[in-house]
Amino acid sequence: MPYCATIPQVTFHPYPTYSASPRSPVETTFYAPYDELAAIKVQLRRLLKQNSVARLPAGFPFQCVPDAYGCQSMSQASYDFHEYLHLPNRCSKSHYVTFKYIAPSARTGSEEMEWRVVVPDRQPLRNSNVPVIATIISQVKVDSRIMETSFGFQFMTNSRIIQEALALSLELGILITIQIANHKTEMMYPSRRGIYFSPGEIIFLATDNFGRSEVVFVYQP
Repeated sequence: MPYCATIPQVTFHPYPTYSASPRSPVETTFYAPYDELAAIKVQLRRLLKQNSVARLPAGFPFQCVPDAYGCQSMSQASYDFHEYLHLPNRCSKSHYVTFKYIAPSARTGSEEMEWRVVVPDRQPLRNSNVPVIATIISQVKVDSRIMETSFGFQFMTNSRIIQEALALSLELGILITIQIANHKTEMMYPSRRGIYFSPGEIIFLATDNFGRSEVVFVYQP
């Protein structure tokens, strides 16, 4: 029986289907048939939901690195790593996705922390200096000023928050932004999904290519 994998699609009428962040420099051509890309999304979403990403770094969503004394300390610098996937009932060839964390940058003036999952447009050639074009399949952003709030410690030490957001971005095919709800949130980002939340709760906003957002999920620790 042939393997079939699908990702539930959610349409934000009248908005177009998400392809990548409007400001993203990443190209959006995939090297494999759509059913293979869908299978990658399904498997990766399952791994994220089950907290089973094999190469997830210690300290995720950031990472622990050795300091000058050989002790582990938390680093909020940018990093990336590969996660290898084996698609069932397909072929022996493995595929990989790349997790990227992009730290806020004083040079660019960005105050956002950003996590991406990308897949290569083509398999890189050995000893090739040609850069590999990639497709964003999941993208999450968080304002770095959130680290200065009471939520900052929970966000830094609970990897499930970012994993849930990445999984939801995979499922909906759209950018997810994590915020803390306040008394203005419901007016600024009305939800058409019957989602209720209170000030102080962790909410996930889905944002289309035109910057229009709505609340699509309330994170429950």
